[in-house]
Amino acid sequence: MRTKFNNAEEALIHHEKTSKLKLIIVNYPKNYCGVVDHINNDLYFLTIVALRKKFFFSKVDRIRVSARLHPEFTEEIKLHPALEIKKGDLVSWTCLDKSITLPGIEGFGWIEYKHKLEFDHNLFQMVVRED
Repeated sequence: MRTKFNNAEEALIHHEKTSKLKLIIVNYPKNYCGVVDHINNDLYFLTIVALRKKFFFSKVDRIRVSARLHPEFTEEIKLHPALEIKKGDLVSWTCLDKSITLPGIEGFGWIEYKHKLEFDHNLFQMVVRED
């Protein structure tokens, strides 16, 4: 069974409410769902959903990060132009460096996938777009 969404923000809200989220950790093998907010040449700025650890508790939060396209994904886009990333797209982001010094940006990483606006309840994840 799948749930379809009208836009990326709606999908991100669903992801925010239902996913089991982890802390942003360098080289952690989990992709975080996010929405592309802005593109500047080949640098992408996203809002992702992650678990932010506080002193005595943790809180699901939206976090601003930056990214470049993963080299393998760049090659995939050449074969399938419909995968090109645009503002408002739902994507997977993997953290490479959480010590970024840009104001308001809390990490740098790769965009690894573009998602359909669908959630697969059997796999408990957003569906990756492959066309």
